[in-house]
Amino acid sequence: MPHYVKSIKASLDGKTVFLAKTGFSVSEDPNFRFYVSSGKARNQLKIEVLDTESLKFVNDFSM
Repeated sequence: MPHYVKSIKASLDGKTVFLAKTGFSVSEDPNFRFYVSSGKARNQLKIEVLDTESLKFVNDFSM
């Protein structure tokens, strides 16, 4: 089975703001852009990536 990213999820303060179901045709080093605004001064952005080998990568950012 090919090894590739199968989903990318971005959450802002716990609410999903971006969800991509991807396939093997996505490049090895992709660049996804999206814009979001909550109107608040401080927010927590969480990015979750899941691949076909069930490896999960998570990172949190304060904005």
